[in-house]
Amino acid sequence: MLKTKVKEATLKILTFPLGNLFLAVKLEGVKKVIPVPAIAKSGNKLLGITNFEDQEIIVVDLHQRILNASNAIASRYLIVIQSELQALYGIPVISLPEMLEVPISTIHPIPDDYRNHDTLGIADRVTQISVMDKTRTIFLLSSGSIVNFIRKEKSGY
Repeated sequence: MLKTKVKEATLKILTFPLGNLFLAVKLEGVKKVIPVPAIAKSGNKLLGITNFEDQEIIVVDLHQRILNASNAIASRYLIVIQSELQALYGIPVISLPEMLEVPISTIHPIPDDYRNHDTLGIADRVTQISVMDKTRTIFLLSSGSIVNFIRKEKSGY
């Protein structure tokens, strides 16, 4: 008797390094990955603005937010994501993001108490995958978490 293998449900993500961390966004929320355009920022702020397809979008400098070091000079790509409310946001990254498909059963929520007190407070889920015999921890960002972060930053201006 043949065993039928049930395919496990997966989630497609776009992952990118940030210092020694790996972050990711759901692929379905990614509008486009483009070469990084000019980003206007006033001073040493976490938020900037750029033009994408004839509209202004907010750019979130996660390097500065998480590592306290702006990556404006080193960034080569901009991940343009779309929130549930259809607003567009950009995340500058140093290297071309990698698409992965991870089993949903390996994705776990980050407890609110930890998330609210951690530098990486905008990640709401975490997964671990094996890459070349090493375990890689990937923190998943939701567009809702990014929008909430932007709102907090805007209110601090």
